[in-house]
Amino acid sequence: MYKIISLSMFISLFGFPIGITAQSFGLNQLVPSVYSGILPDKNGQLYFLPVTAGDTSRMKADSSFYISDHLMVEPKGTQNGLSFDFKNKDFYGNIYFGLFPDERVKFSFPSFSKSTRIIAGTANLDLSSFFGTATTVTAQNIKLAYRIADQYGRLLYEGTIRVKINEQIMPALTLIEGPFINLVDHHSVLISYTTNQRCNSWVVVDGREFRTVGMSANMQGDKTHEIKVDGLLPETEYQYEIYFGDFVEAYSFTTAPLPGSRTPFVFAFTSNTRAGMGGGENDILGVNVFLLQHASMLIAHEKAVFFQFSGNLISGYVSVVGEADQQYFNWKKAVEPFRHYIPYY
Repeated sequence: MYKIISLSMFISLFGFPIGITAQSFGLNQLVPSVYSGILPDKNGQLYFLPVTAGDTSRMKADSSFYISDHLMVEPKGTQNGLSFDFKNKDFYGNIYFGLFPDERVKFSFPSFSKSTRIIAGTANLDLSSFFGTATTVTAQNIKLAYRIADQYGRLLYEGTIRVKINEQIMPALTLIEGPFINLVDHHSVLISYTTNQRCNSWVVVDGREFRTVGMSANMQGDKTHEIKVDGLLPETEYQYEIYFGDFVEAYSFTTAPLPGSRTPFVFAFTSNTRAGMGGGENDILGVNVFLLQHASMLIAHEKAVFFQFSGNLISGYVSVVGEADQQYFNWKKAVEPFRHYIPYY
């Protein structure tokens, strides 16, 4: 017996343009015949030769500012806060920033209480008021969230950074993505997360310590961490703690029942969380964060054990792979508070 939560959304039908990258074809590789008139030259670059005319058209090498190398920059510490350099003098906009709550709550969301201008690709965040006040985790350490918007007010990216103060304010080791619960079965789970700096990190579950093979062999550690936790009991809730640098974050997960079990459970499914109209969280660079988080709140309330997505996670329709990757990152960031506990497939 099971309960299904179906979240219906409006789906529009579009014609799907076909994109081809020059790197996909070498000199000895044939272009599929369905792409009539598309040919590689001697350098492997694609061009279009119309059937009815002799004029050729070269494939344009598109570029985009909306990629992780530009938006997910590592800030630098200053005397009063953080400095961002987006390395683009034509970029103007705003950064909205604020703290996560001090108290331990299951689904933690920040309060964006301050803002500063992005002028000619740079911005300075004054964090001095956050230190030594009752709103900080400690007088020397805060967990900061920030959102980057362009000059038209469109939100592009939401990031997280831990900040500490010694002689000056400095960014600290931070989980910038995750942790995410993945591949849950009746005896194991995979926990994944990303840090802003290389580090040796590990997970503790039920008093046992788990590490990745890569981190055990690499003295500097990694930024991307995938740790399998096994030897677990079925249908059991476990607390897990992630250790990285001087910090610890704690969450929980529940293992699946034994195969063939008739224990009732709840799951949810939906699709189409592409950007919507109306501005704000309806469109954070290709993702309808407003819709996605409200759906996640509903399934959390219903105690669903997993959330199934059938497609159309992001808007897409971009010719630069990095921009699509950034949209996927924004999607994962939107569901991050909920994926600490259950898997999204």
